[in-house]
Amino acid sequence: MRGQLEVVRKELGEVNQKLLAANTKVDELTKELEDMHSTEQLEADDEDVKNKKTREEELVKEVGDKKSRVEELEKEVDVLETPGLEVFYDFWKANPKGNFDYLGDSKDMYLNFCAAQAAKENLKATTSTAPTDQSAEVPTVQDDDPPAPSDRIDPYQEHGTPAL
Repeated sequence: MRGQLEVVRKELGEVNQKLLAANTKVDELTKELEDMHSTEQLEADDEDVKNKKTREEELVKEVGDKKSRVEELEKEVDVLETPGLEVFYDFWKANPKGNFDYLGDSKDMYLNFCAAQAAKENLKATTSTAPTDQSAEVPTVQDDDPPAPSDRIDPYQEHGTPAL
C-alpha cells in the first residue's frame, strides 16, 4: 500500500507541475488578449488611415493646381514685364548716364538688365561683322526676344525680375 501511495503522490506532483505550467500559460494568454486592440479600435484606426489617405490625395491635387496657377501667373508677369524692360532699355540706351535713382530698390535690377542686354547686342554685332570662312559658316539664330525665364529658381531673386 505504501508503494501505491508513493506512486499516487508522484503522479499528483507531476499533475500539479503540469497544472501550474498550464495556469502560467493561461495567465500569459489572458494578458496578451487584454493588450490586443479590439475589433472596434482596429476598424476605427482603419477608417482614420483611409481618411488620411483621402486628405493626402486632395492635398496633392491642390498642390498641383497651385503649381499650375503659379506657372500661369509667372507667364503673365513675364508678358507684362518684358515690354516695360524693353522700353526702359531703349530709354537707357539713349541716356546711359542718366540719373535713375527714381527707380529706388529696382534700379540695380533695371541697370543689370540693360548691361546684360547691351552685352548680348555687342556679342551679336561682333559675331555678325567678323570675317569668317563662308564654307564653314554656321548660320546664327537671331533672337530679338528677351531671355526666356530659367526653370531654375534663384531663392535670392525677387519674383518677376529677369534672371541674369
